[in-house]
Amino acid sequence: MIISHNPYIPIKASYIFLFLSFIVISLSVMLMFPPGLYMGSLFLLAALVTYSRFCVEHLFYATWTLVFINYLLGPLSYQLVGDITLSVVYLFMWFFAFLLGFKISKALFYVTSKKDIPTPRRMKQIKLFGVFGAFLLVIGGVITAAPYISTLDFAGLRSNLFENVSAFSRIGWPLAGAAFFTITHFVHSKNFDDPILTKITFLMLSIVPIFSAGRQLYLQIMLLIILGFLYKKNFMGYEYRSIYPVLGRKRARFLKQVSVVILGLGTVVSVLRFDFASIERFSTKLNMFKEYSGVSLRDGYELIFNFTPVVIQDLFVEFSYYFGAQIPKYFEWFSLNFNQFQYIWFDLINKSPFIARNVDKILTLMEFDFQFTGGSHFVAQYGYVHAFTWSTAISSNINFFGIIGTLVVQFIFGMVVALSFVGFRNNPNSFSAFNFLVANSVLVFYGVIASVLMETQFLVYYLLSAFYFFSASSFMHRQ
Repeated sequence: MIISHNPYIPIKASYIFLFLSFIVISLSVMLMFPPGLYMGSLFLLAALVTYSRFCVEHLFYATWTLVFINYLLGPLSYQLVGDITLSVVYLFMWFFAFLLGFKISKALFYVTSKKDIPTPRRMKQIKLFGVFGAFLLVIGGVITAAPYISTLDFAGLRSNLFENVSAFSRIGWPLAGAAFFTITHFVHSKNFDDPILTKITFLMLSIVPIFSAGRQLYLQIMLLIILGFLYKKNFMGYEYRSIYPVLGRKRARFLKQVSVVILGLGTVVSVLRFDFASIERFSTKLNMFKEYSGVSLRDGYELIFNFTPVVIQDLFVEFSYYFGAQIPKYFEWFSLNFNQFQYIWFDLINKSPFIARNVDKILTLMEFDFQFTGGSHFVAQYGYVHAFTWSTAISSNINFFGIIGTLVVQFIFGMVVALSFVGFRNNPNSFSAFNFLVANSVLVFYGVIASVLMETQFLVYYLLSAFYFFSASSFMHRQ
């Protein structure tokens, strides 16, 4: 008897990744080849992520594991400053606070949907606000960035990012937060609703980062799409289906086009941010990071780098640094500034970049005693890891809430994330539950980068998502 393979049940990707990790790690250990151990660890992580139905708890483990793999096994070796013992202990306390809140909330509460909001009419209004905000950002970006872009001076654009920002951009960033609803609604809905409006929104959002030589918006868009797709696939009856049955052919085809455009533009921006003067001075991003962060190429990687084109080297190094340098930066920041920490503190007025960039500049109500650098709010005169490296959400939240207050906030956040997960699991057709779970999942991922309060548009999107979710849901204590 011939047993035919069910076309709807593909070979599990986890088995392929597990097999690759076993082969690569085994050979690397025998040959004492560190790059192979690094790649094998990434394959093993991919196997664990794809083994079971992906959920927000898995995301938490996966993102932090990725960062530690890059830090411990990646091509870059860092110099540490100060005693890291306390920072390591606090890091695990932070992990425990989130997981404790998540587990308690998941065990205690049952969430049902009493109505689904926003209504179709309200959703259309939100989408219009979002595309209008994105349009304002494009207009403001053209006004501010045109002189730099015309000469491909992305490094100069980046260094003058907050100088003479257009009023269009100041208004556009908060409004653009509504555009994220367009993305999640595009993934969740059964049909391709408002196709023209959706396509224009994606087009505008894809253009916006070019005017700031940034990549955070690209990352947020891709996270909303990928996480939304995984949740819809895993919890709405599409476990063994490909992208086409989940989204439909038109949306799936459009989504592939959007992904290619975003990844392409993100790569171009990454390359051009390393300006011609820097190329002449450093020749590679590895040399630049050596200069500014005191990093060195980890032993065993010389052979690969000697036979790899510079462009590939730069992308490889930047990936490792982008998702790895946060750990030594956090260790350095925590150990050197521990004596300055408040135990319980609430200082969003002076420490939130959203308020600093907007309230102060638009209403001129207050003066601030710090300059935003994209990283730590403390003076970046210590250590080796440069100021524009993110130092995880922990450092941001300690500035906002204090060292004990941050653990309390993290515990509460874990509870909120669990409520959104239970709400969507029980009511997968509820857009408000789906949207809030995706929003929370992006925050979980961003824990390895910085606090959501650092991103204006996502802060607005998150607060609106929370409002709709709690307004539409009923919470009952489990018996």
